[in-house]
Amino acid sequence: FSMLVNPNTVQVCSNTVGSTWVDIAAMNGFTNSIFLEAPFSGPGWRMDGFVPNPITPFSVNPTRSWMRVYFFPNAAGLIQIPVTGRDTSTNFTRFGTARFQVTMTPTPMLLTRVLSPQPPGAQFPADPPPPTDIGWRPLLSWGNIGLNYTASLRKGAAATPLETKTTSNQSLRFDTVLDPIDTYSLSVQGFNHCGSASTGTVQITTAQACFLVDRAIPDGGMLISSNVIAGNIAEDLRVTLSIEHPRVSDLRVSLMRLDRAAILIDQPGLPSNGCNRGGLEAVLRDSAPRFAESQCASEGPAVNGQLRPNQSLSAFEGVPASGEWTLVVEDLVGGQTGRLYEWCLSSGNSPDDMPFMVDGLFLNGFEG
Repeated sequence: FSMLVNPNTVQVCSNTVGSTWVDIAAMNGFTNSIFLEAPFSGPGWRMDGFVPNPITPFSVNPTRSWMRVYFFPNAAGLIQIPVTGRDTSTNFTRFGTARFQVTMTPTPMLLTRVLSPQPPGAQFPADPPPPTDIGWRPLLSWGNIGLNYTASLRKGAAATPLETKTTSNQSLRFDTVLDPIDTYSLSVQGFNHCGSASTGTVQITTAQACFLVDRAIPDGGMLISSNVIAGNIAEDLRVTLSIEHPRVSDLRVSLMRLDRAAILIDQPGLPSNGCNRGGLEAVLRDSAPRFAESQCASEGPAVNGQLRPNQSLSAFEGVPASGEWTLVVEDLVGGQTGRLYEWCLSSGNSPDDMPFMVDGLFLNGFEG
């Protein structure tokens, strides 16, 4: 007898039962029954059986059995399953392969990245803080829930989005420049030919004073960004960084004000294996649960979330806020270039203090 798995490759969706045909044809008057077998399960799939099984071919025209496989919600890519046809009388055996190209069906899930730590219930002693002190043009990113995405940005609890964008990437920057110290929400719908699903909504609170730099970091060199702000004194300082670079282990970032200085990021992942991934979207604060130096996320920006800086920001505690603040970004390894997109300062001033502001624009919207 001959055996053929037909068609060669079947397109299926995850979280569904996929099927293909196994064709058995008799040769030289063969009339024995054939028993079909396959592994019970594998990564991302489980056998649902052959119908009928066993089967008996009586001519050169194929007799068919329907092979059914259930694919788990997380199944994706090419899955190959070995199939065996065994003569129940002689144990003579034929071999074949069932091939399924699996597309993941979008399933509801929380956003896994929006300049925030991992979702609640991660490996920290306590749930992470909400995403605060986000930049005015932040890179927003999310987990893989489809092939295309529609992201909507809303201000507060507004029903109508400020902006909606569709992308095939898992991250984007909206064109809207956000207001300082205000609350926004982001939701994303992922969709492909297998279906669609919406994520949960993540709220973010923007930083006080942000500087939209958008300048290249010299390869193997240094970029200095100096900006003047107004405010009383620095208390509980937080620094937001948005840097694009294909290898974050090349970077050192420092903050300076008067005679004070602190190294915020110092080649994450070194001196061990380093981090050969790109993107730095982080809010640096002394109270954060994770150290920036040990981060190398497998999705989204490599260094992201609420992180503890390399050197404490308490170095700036009580320093006069009004005046020039300087951020220094160093690319310490040649060969790959990056870009400083934006950086921000926030301070936990008491209610009677004048909060940080940029270029004379007060946080209440009036100009001074």
